Amino acid sequence: MRERAWIVAVLLVAPIAGCVGGGEESVDAASDPEASLPDSVHDERRVEAAASPAGGDRDQRCEAEASSCFSYPFTVATDARVQAQLDWENATNDLDLHVFGPEGEPVASASTGPLDKRETLDAALEPGDYELVVVAWLATSDTYRLEAHFGYA
Repeated sequence: MRERAWIVAVLLVAPIAGCVGGGEESVDAASDPEASLPDSVHDERRVEAAASPAGGDRDQRCEAEASSCFSYPFTVATDARVQAQLDWENATNDLDLHVFGPEGEPVASASTGPLDKRETLDAALEPGDYELVVVAWLATSDTYRLEAHFGYA
């Protein structure tokens, strides 16, 4: 019977300069008390039937009692970027996604119209108070999922 020889190799891996953990310090907003980024938004919500809740103007903020308009306020203390994605089930529904700035002005919008099931936006932000808004522009009952993430500009 022949004996089999097994060779075991041990590799030592050293950090490469420039890679994460390789000497460069990165900022994690969750663990940095000086960080100025808001927490990510993760929401899933049921929308009931709606038709033009903003009175015909797609770039209008939510009214106080609107059941088809959902507001997510946030504040950034330094130049930042928001990337958001809105998904829903029924392609005949028309949901829109907006960001309004400190003075209520539209900063970014995503409104492709019906026959789509996703809106995405990416916007640069200066310091201030903002509002991320989901509007069920024309919709039957549906459920949407909103994901928004913030980073340094």
